[in-house]
Amino acid sequence: MPSSVSECEWTRGICNELTRCGAKVFTNQKSYVVGGARGTKLAQPSQSGWPDRWVAHVCWTGWLEFKGLKTKLEPLQAKTIREIEERWPGGAYVCRQHPDGLTLSGWDERPLLVTQGTAEHLLLALLALQMREREWVEDRQRKIASVAGKLADRIRARGEAPEAYVF
Repeated sequence: MPSSVSECEWTRGICNELTRCGAKVFTNQKSYVVGGARGTKLAQPSQSGWPDRWVAHVCWTGWLEFKGLKTKLEPLQAKTIREIEERWPGGAYVCRQHPDGLTLSGWDERPLLVTQGTAEHLLLALLALQMREREWVEDRQRKIASVAGKLADRIRARGEAPEAYVF
């Protein structure tokens, strides 16, 4: 999309493209209608600090914060994205308009890559970044097994059988 469009229009366009590519895109705001059948649609403010959209696609699932060319990432947004990244590397990115398309970055806004501005390119870029996290996936599987073991121990401590649960 051309860089002359507003951040809101650009975000809406990319999200519509993502939907056409088979993604389910959830917005971080609640909408409500007032004024009858032909009422005006109003949006309540989004949950403070959380990224704009949750994107679920076979190639990548996570949070995206969309920013225009010069829009600043708010400190609370950076903190939230950093906290998501600490718990789930590759689970949240800042997607910023760029003259050559778009850039993806983490909470620190250090560009990780620049790609063309289509949803297809965005999904492939997100997949490529996620593939870099393979070591994290193996580490996460070990952590999950450890947490599952601790949960099973807590269940046993209550005198119940953890075998009733599937891990």
